[in-house]
Amino acid sequence: MGEWSVEEPTVYKGMEGDKGLVVKNVAAHHAISAKFPKKFDNKGKTLVVQYEVKLQSKCPGRIARAARD
Repeated sequence: MGEWSVEEPTVYKGMEGDKGLVVKNVAAHHAISAKFPKKFDNKGKTLVVQYEVKLQSKCPGRIARAARD
């Protein structure tokens, strides 16, 4: 998998001090994941997953996936 860094964007800067995950390997597959800190039950409710991608260079695509434990 590719390498990540937490840093300010170099292109399309946001608010000062705004940082995000930046991929460090060009044209490599990257993946990152995290578990929720505790189980939750959204039965009968809508689950919304939101993410933002700010491309710093040309990138062929991006995808978000949700997985069960």
